[in-house]
Amino acid sequence: MSGTPAGDLPAPRAEPDAPGVLTPDDLPPDPGALVDLLARALARRHDRLPPDPGRDGPELDPSDALDRARHAVASGWTPHSGSPFERVEPARLLDALDAGIERVRARSNPPVPTIGRARFSNLALPRSDIAEPLVATAANIRLHRRSAGRPSAPFRLEDRAAVADPHRDLAVAAADVVSTFGPGAVPAFLDAYSRTRRRDQGVEVVDPILLDWWSMIAAIVEGDRDHHVGEEP
Repeated sequence: MSGTPAGDLPAPRAEPDAPGVLTPDDLPPDPGALVDLLARALARRHDRLPPDPGRDGPELDPSDALDRARHAVASGWTPHSGSPFERVEPARLLDALDAGIERVRARSNPPVPTIGRARFSNLALPRSDIAEPLVATAANIRLHRRSAGRPSAPFRLEDRAAVADPHRDLAVAAADVVSTFGPGAVPAFLDAYSRTRRRDQGVEVVDPILLDWWSMIAAIVEGDRDHHVGEEP
């Protein structure tokens, strides 16, 4: 929770021509609403078909993702404190990725427009969602209002956008849900995503094998939890 005394709330940071930043003492929605909002934002983006590399970023298949992971490990990457892979040697993670890549290729979903930064901090909250008082469990999230110039854009930054398997985003988002609200919130997130996505009859939206593989990729190449959206990387 914020250390600001009750009745003495800090003023929102003023930034010309930029969305107002919501501090822990402002008015984001409750945890359930946030989890649902992230899930629906991803589902809407993934349903923006057919993907267009000119608009949605370069293609990123599992081999490309594995190459990025190899490069990161060769450059000295190690799991951050609190990572589910904190006690795993980076070389063993690469071995697991190598061992699973053929199975992942065989099970992969058709590529969709992915955002890469599929986190609460990259959401652009519509003003209608900023209605409930903050609860203590959401006090570690930095949120942003949607800018007037992009009234329908659900995400603020798209610099990591790529046309890829949707599990790329689901892995990043699920890790953010765990670190923010705990593992118990992940089923609700995945259920909300599955209910929102368009899908062919009989096709499961979330594949646990793909989610596990992309979660290892996300831990290596998407792990920038200390970076706050709106600041320079």
